[in-house]
Amino acid sequence: VWDVRSCAPVDPAMIADAAEHPVVVTVEDGIRDGGVGVSMVDLVRGRRSGVATEALGVPNQFVQHGDPRSIMARLGLDAAGIATTVRSLVADD
Repeated sequence: VWDVRSCAPVDPAMIADAAEHPVVVTVEDGIRDGGVGVSMVDLVRGRRSGVATEALGVPNQFVQHGDPRSIMARLGLDAAGIATTVRSLVADD
């Protein structure tokens, strides 16, 4: 688990470490498209193919207002949703 402290430049040591693992999942509570998670996944894939990756984040579309916890759960960005994504990638690996 890495806590990304800087979006740019991306820490090369973090990418090198991530590329050594069979599964890499990034999670952000901002827009997924163009986000740091997608950039990190691209860098990991460029360093080592075959790594199962997923960049989780808010879709680039209107999100209906509501309780923040409910919204995060609906988007798969709560603990249960993240765990489901990780389990799926590990099972496919």
